[in-house]
Amino acid sequence: MKISAVISEFNPFHKGHKFIIDKMRENGATHIVAVMSGNFVQRGESAVFSKWERARACLENGVDLVVENPLVFATASAQRFAFGGVGVIKGLGCVNELSFGSESGNIDELVKVSEIIEKDEFFAVTLKFLNDGLSYPKAREMAIREQFGDNFGNILSSPNNILACEYISECKKAGLDVDFYTIRRESVDHDSTNENNGFYSASLLREIIRNNEKSDDEIFESYRNNCKVKDFTRLEAAILVKLRNFTEDDFKNLPDVSEGMENRLYSAAQKACSLSEFFELVKTKRYTLSRIRRICLCALLGIEKEDVEREVPYVRVIGFNDKGREILKTAREKATLPIVMKYSDIKELDDNAKRIFDIESFATDIFVLTGEKNLPCGLEKTENIVIIKK
Repeated sequence: MKISAVISEFNPFHKGHKFIIDKMRENGATHIVAVMSGNFVQRGESAVFSKWERARACLENGVDLVVENPLVFATASAQRFAFGGVGVIKGLGCVNELSFGSESGNIDELVKVSEIIEKDEFFAVTLKFLNDGLSYPKAREMAIREQFGDNFGNILSSPNNILACEYISECKKAGLDVDFYTIRRESVDHDSTNENNGFYSASLLREIIRNNEKSDDEIFESYRNNCKVKDFTRLEAAILVKLRNFTEDDFKNLPDVSEGMENRLYSAAQKACSLSEFFELVKTKRYTLSRIRRICLCALLGIEKEDVEREVPYVRVIGFNDKGREILKTAREKATLPIVMKYSDIKELDDNAKRIFDIESFATDIFVLTGEKNLPCGLEKTENIVIIKK
């Protein structure tokens, strides 16, 4: 049994994701685990479809087991996003390989860059560019260009490469002994607005969903009509209410807020009449739009700095097929974290696990307000695991 894992959002699942899953099979994976973000994602908004709907799409297209990257990590910076995903994989105790897409496609280069970015002397150079007012991702890119040239600099300029390096780094920090396998991303770029031979970026498909249009992605079209579309803009007024009620200290207690940023956030919250206006008032070279969106989402969902610094408390199962059942059987013998299949499992765990789950539950209670029809609270505790018979 060769169990390969992939960390992703699948927001939404599409042909490019299926390509990666198929490549994992070609590389010898007999069983595939997806560590998937839940109902909110790293770009600081709700997913377009629920985690259960996206899990079903995964399972119908080659994935065997879907487990969740806990919300507090799935909506965090790249490093903490990777920390959560790797923590879940380690917790399963039976994964042999971590697979990921990358613009580079060269595992040796990615491993080398992952080693460079962890060195203290590299951070010292990064700090120089941070002091020039650049964002952390841009400062790190400029630091590696200065020290090691444009070849390595180009790696840290591409989003999938950045995540790949973070995955490798987090595996080493966690002492997770797995092989790495990367699949080169060739068809479309991460945020491409153009289709290429039936391949679309997830961002373009989200735009197609918003405009109620059709795509030529047969994988995506095969399941989209069975999903209920979620629209994050329905929460705009609620977010503004929350932001207007925050003090400087409240902002300071949010993840990703540092170096006096709380004053800028507070001032913007008092002036802005829309989220887009709030973003414009806060955004600078240092404070990227994605960072600001995540801060707003954390404010809405009640995620605090200390929550993002918590340990991964459990492995939450969202869905599986027959092969996934085999993975779970092996995991029950080797797992280093509790495997959560139902709400009652949470009651037996520690306060850290209960805090993570409480945040998840509240977030889903908010998430169900983003559809055409509002739903009552409690879905996180009552929704069944997705089971596919194959």
